[in-house]
Parts: sequence; C-alpha cells; structure tokens
Amino acid sequence: MQTISPVPEQPSPHEAAAVVLDTVGEGIEMGEITDHFDHDIRHTIDEILRDTDKGEDVDGLLEKVDDLREKVSEALEKGEITSADRASAIDDALLRFEEALRDAEE
Repeated sequence: MQTISPVPEQPSPHEAAAVVLDTVGEGIEMGEITDHFDHDIRHTIDEILRDTDKGEDVDGLLEKVDDLREKVSEALEKGEITSADRASAIDDALLRFEEALRDAEE
C-alpha cells in the first residue's frame, strides 16, 4: 500500500475569490472600507471569474488581479480603506486568488 502525504488542497478560483469578497465584506461591516471600493473590487472579481469560466488566457486574468492589488494600495492612501491591517488581509487574499488561477490553468 502506497502512502501519499496529504498536499494542502488548493482552493478553486471561485473559493479563493469568495475569501477576497468575505475579507472586503468584513471591512465594510467594521466601517473600514467605502462602498465605492467594495463595488469596484466585486465588479472586477466577477469579471475575472466569468473570464475564467470561459477559459480566457490566465495571464490577462493575473494582470487584472495585479491591478486590484494596486487599487488596494491606492484605496488605503485615499482613505477608501481606513485600516492597514484590512488592506493587508485583502492583499493576501488576492495573492491566494492569483495562485488559485495559476493552479486552475495547469
């Protein structure tokens, strides 16, 4: 009998996107994120997921995630995100989303 050490399950792009949106949602509940930023990020993530389902080129999708990461930094500077910890948590979730998109392509 062969034993295989369990590899941590990589979330699907949809699961990883849900983590990003949950992190943003928590920030809204805590008053740390403006509605404008929330709308922006949700719209872009929906777009990325639609394109993923259509089998779009992953490089283009990863570029959109990078743009979102930039928007998080800008939103923190502009005061659309008022907590550096929240911005960092969103950025971490976006990084995991990028990894899930890369893995889904393989």
